[in-house]
Amino acid sequence: TEKDSVGGSDQLVWMLRAHVKPGNSGSAVYNDQGKVVAVVYAGDDDQTTLAWPVAWLDELTKNPAGWQDNTNTC
Repeated sequence: TEKDSVGGSDQLVWMLRAHVKPGNSGSAVYNDQGKVVAVVYAGDDDQTTLAWPVAWLDELTKNPAGWQDNTNTC
């Protein structure tokens, strides 16, 4: 895990080694049992991919006050 360096949320996110392309944001990350454990939201040409853990997203949907406006530009 690492701090969210792209979305600016300051939340811990997963750093994965995977090849993603534009348009892959929102893709599921599965564990060995076939369960969704994270959601891809960023990647680069060096196959570094960032994903939000599903547990964090679940907490965020239960407490929408945790949402923050993202003022970062792409």
